[in-house]
Amino acid sequence: MLPVGMVELAKQERELQQALNPSVSLEAARSVLNKRKLNFGEQLQESDRLVFQGPDKRVTARTGDRVIVSRWRTAAWSFPCGYDMEIILLFGAYSGAW
Repeated sequence: MLPVGMVELAKQERELQQALNPSVSLEAARSVLNKRKLNFGEQLQESDRLVFQGPDKRVTARTGDRVIVSRWRTAAWSFPCGYDMEIILLFGAYSGAW
């Protein structure tokens, strides 16, 4: 069976990377996710915690950081597997009002 939806998956990933680039603000990130109707969770870190670890990347949130996480099933699949997309955004501690 041939893969399905891979071109659209790559396009969606590219668009999200552009919209959620390293210079994006917290408010802009929320807006991007809401506009795309993506459910996400948001929390203020009360202690240092590992939020992601991959084969070549490790991301730790520090006390006072804000973390946004979203994960959803995409329409792409390649027998016998489907594809999920996950976003983890980390915003450093902010001294002003959120």
